[in-house]
Amino acid sequence: MFHQRLSACRIAIAWLGSILSAASFATAQTPVAKQPPAARAKQDDAAGKPKSETDKADSPKPKDELDAEIEKRLKAKKKKEETKDDFTLSAVRTSPSDTITYFKQNHWTLFHLDLTANNKDETVEIRTGYEQVPETPHEIRFRRLIHLVKGERRYYRLPVLRTHKPSHKGFEFALYHPDGVLPITPPGIDKQPCTRLEGDQFLMVVLSPEPENFRFLGSMQCVLPGSETDDEPAELRRYYYPIYPQGTRALVADTALGWTTTSYAIWDDYDPDSLTARQQEAMIDWLHLGGQLIISGGAAATKLGQSFLAPYLPADVVAGAGGELTDLSTLSQNHLTARRFHQPQARQEPIRILPSKPVYVATLEPRPEAEPVPPEVRQGEFPLVVERRVGRGRVVMAAFSLYQPELVNWGGGYDTFWRERLFRVRETEPNPNFRLGSTGRTYMRLSARELSRVRVAARDLAAGSRRRTLTQPDPNDPASEPAEIIYNPPRGFGGYQPPIRTDDGTNPVETDTVADWRDDTPVVQTARQALLDATGIEIPPPDFVLAAAVSYLIVLVPLNWVICRFALRRPELAWLAAPVIIVAFAVGVVRFAKLNVGFDTTSHEIDVLETFAGYPRAHLSRFTCVYSGSRRRCEFRFENAGALALPLPIAVEGVVRGQKAERLSIDWDMPTSVALGHNERYEVNPRSIGMIRAEEMRDLAGPIALEAAKPSGRWHVTNQSGLPLWDCHLVTGPRRTRLGDLAAGARVELVADGESFTAPRVIEGEPVEGRTAIEDGRMAGHSLFADLGELSPLGLVELIEERIGDPLLGTGTWLVGWTPKPTGGQAIDPGPDRAVGFTIVLCNLGKP
Repeated sequence: MFHQRLSACRIAIAWLGSILSAASFATAQTPVAKQPPAARAKQDDAAGKPKSETDKADSPKPKDELDAEIEKRLKAKKKKEETKDDFTLSAVRTSPSDTITYFKQNHWTLFHLDLTANNKDETVEIRTGYEQVPETPHEIRFRRLIHLVKGERRYYRLPVLRTHKPSHKGFEFALYHPDGVLPITPPGIDKQPCTRLEGDQFLMVVLSPEPENFRFLGSMQCVLPGSETDDEPAELRRYYYPIYPQGTRALVADTALGWTTTSYAIWDDYDPDSLTARQQEAMIDWLHLGGQLIISGGAAATKLGQSFLAPYLPADVVAGAGGELTDLSTLSQNHLTARRFHQPQARQEPIRILPSKPVYVATLEPRPEAEPVPPEVRQGEFPLVVERRVGRGRVVMAAFSLYQPELVNWGGGYDTFWRERLFRVRETEPNPNFRLGSTGRTYMRLSARELSRVRVAARDLAAGSRRRTLTQPDPNDPASEPAEIIYNPPRGFGGYQPPIRTDDGTNPVETDTVADWRDDTPVVQTARQALLDATGIEIPPPDFVLAAAVSYLIVLVPLNWVICRFALRRPELAWLAAPVIIVAFAVGVVRFAKLNVGFDTTSHEIDVLETFAGYPRAHLSRFTCVYSGSRRRCEFRFENAGALALPLPIAVEGVVRGQKAERLSIDWDMPTSVALGHNERYEVNPRSIGMIRAEEMRDLAGPIALEAAKPSGRWHVTNQSGLPLWDCHLVTGPRRTRLGDLAAGARVELVADGESFTAPRVIEGEPVEGRTAIEDGRMAGHSLFADLGELSPLGLVELIEERIGDPLLGTGTWLVGWTPKPTGGQAIDPGPDRAVGFTIVLCNLGKP
């Protein structure tokens, strides 16, 4: 009983203690009313207390204290800034994408590095890692000198070309102090992974304030063929990778050499002034080389009437004359759904348009240069799609917005509309031999030549295809890659369709490529051989080297001893005969190699200039050979800051003995020029040669203009390029017509013959000393020039005239001629004792 009472007392005491604690806490949290400073001071004075600390804080601080506090804060801020890294590398991107980095083998890729200097203005170099160039003894890196302004964040571009399949699918970038050895850390070496495009895959860039509206393109059959039934992943099945640049300034390339992987550009209400002058110029160059521009119409198309694209538009938008349509049955009736393996039969689907939400259609007035509008794309009086040719490319304008919900929801019919009217590609047919459960593709894949019109004559003329396999590389071996075999199709390959084997997943698939920078194509090989012939150097074939080595050993040892032992009966004379034999073989090898050219250093240059009627710019390919009688290092520099260059192998079969160069740097976009060499110069060994290949887009003095004389129905060509053209021919398909010489500023009359041009008469040029006419039937109408020495244009001109008519490089008539001097704009340091060269000019005149 006592214990129970004791427990009850303890509980009561604990309860009372908790009540007292809660009361004291509430009293402590009760706010005390503040008194005004004056009243508080009056109470303190009455009580005889000193001034409180609060009153001291309320009184103004002296100026010295304020200055000291401000200085303290500035020092703290400066100390905080000093803790930042000198540089910040935020991102690495490739044109035209600002999210994913893409690269394609044998195509120039324009990288953009997002850089910021945090502490002060800096001058640094962007460098890539060294990579071995196949079939050459060269290791190449790409480099650019840049100037960073403190706190300014911007993209700095650097072009890179990879001509081989590396063991890794990425690139290394780093910042260096000028001529420094070690990378700046941080950021250190950035290993940038990339999405690799196959030879038959291309990019499609959407230029729009709201590019997300075109997301539907990524799932179209004409963009991503096949289905999930295919063994290949979607990345390998894809024809085009749609690019949706964000922001007000797209990262499109500012040189046409960086556009070769882009097949289409879609323009939708994009501000033309968002592109720089160099980007605008590059886009026009790309159009002439075969790019295709698709303009989403409606009211948005009126912005282009005063832009840099105005001269190339196929139609004009008639202001205030548009209309709203609720019936687009013409499109639905003429564009059936796209066929797939699971839907092998095409069918008609209606375009459902609500009466309350009609589709706005602008009134387009086609220009004279536009192609005729077929009835399949005309709704009443409204032409819905108008297009025109621009060089090798085309510009297509739609009268309505291409992302209208009613059209996007049309489904398979809209897929066919894009393929037939906007892309102009053949249908991807279902594979009739495919069976469920088998391996291979459910579709018949299109070739690269059908998926892109971008071509470069010096790269693509008579070029072969590249074969790859469907076999996946070994995941345990990072260096394993699908094998590649060069395939050269026969003459007249314009309509050649590579066969596609889909019976199992390991059989090879022949995949051709376009606009590849390769050193095994006919133009490059012919130019290289012409340069070798001009230097007087002949590379001994392997059979000769083997025969010479075996003969040397046989004569030097057994034959020498047998003759001295049995014929002369003096075996000790074999020792005296050995030096004579060695000297004799050395003289014989030198005579066979024909190394005596008469100069210490010589330079031979062959240029191929490709342009289009009425366009004052041209694509220039240079092939330069330097012979040196003594060991020297040289540097190639170009006036055009956008020029791109690489060493050219002397032989396709492999590295030639004696051709040796240490690591080379490709300096791009320098203040005055672009250089190949610089600190690590291109080395030419004694009594040997070195070769360089370069490309650029170049301004001409004027265009080669083609004009129609309306009263007479005749046509006139005026040579305003500033280049005198010799031995001109008009080439249309397999037919060649001799035109003669076309002097600078000269004008000649042509006659339209169906879809081609012919010359009514041959123009005889002015007599030139040293010029010799060649009249041997097949080469009639050509000439040689004594000042060029052994450098002859006949082989390359004959190749071009024979193959330029192939549909691969575009239809119409070509004007082919040559001038007995190089184009200029290239400097070699130190300069050669003798420099000669010539330029072959190709101009696409189009159709009458």
